[in-house]
Amino acid sequence: MSLETTFQTLTDHALAQWESWDGLGVEARARILEQFAEGLHSAGSEYADCAAMVRWQIENARSQIGEQISLPGPTGEANVLSTAGRGLFVLAADDQAHRCAMVGQLATALLAGNVVIMLGHDNLAQQLAKAGCPQYVVQTLDSDALSSITTLPAELVSQPQLAGVAITSSSVAELNRQLAARAGNLAQLICETDTHGLSSITSPYYLLRFITERTRTDNTTAVGGNATLLELGAKAE
Repeated sequence: MSLETTFQTLTDHALAQWESWDGLGVEARARILEQFAEGLHSAGSEYADCAAMVRWQIENARSQIGEQISLPGPTGEANVLSTAGRGLFVLAADDQAHRCAMVGQLATALLAGNVVIMLGHDNLAQQLAKAGCPQYVVQTLDSDALSSITTLPAELVSQPQLAGVAITSSSVAELNRQLAARAGNLAQLICETDTHGLSSITSPYYLLRFITERTRTDNTTAVGGNATLLELGAKAE
């Protein structure tokens, strides 16, 4: 099977699950990630820092996007601000990155409401499945099939449904050029170049790169709140 066909299959499976995963809400997704953190902690003391990373991302998500926000508006109008995931993200981390890098990227993307394809790290996908993460929300692509994670194959970058790439690497310039040159919708590059300190991934604002804002306006004035009035004059005599 060609890489293009493989990635298209992964994409189709992921996007089929995106709406339902995003619709769970932050708290329901957080509970699954809490079980994921427990699994990492149980895997041994060497994974304690990774479990701590997941728990920090959970608390940050609850604080940053856990609640809808009521916005001011004219009399008779209610405005609510909420967030949604952007869609499909590809996640990658080079061999020199801290072992928590992929865990941090993964937890953040999922908490924000996205579906992901990881380059490698099948063990993390298995741990998430045990934690109750629905099938196809997290999938993996064998990174051995790629010559480099900092220059992704054209078949992968050109996917029109790709919302973005999150990568931990000290070299991201070529990938940035690839994404900028693609046709169609923009695909965001979220990069962590501090491969050991992970200063971006551990920032409270890292999460905001994975979301899009959504507003809902309810008109509660006389006409807006009464469907019968809306019909006046529309009926034939």
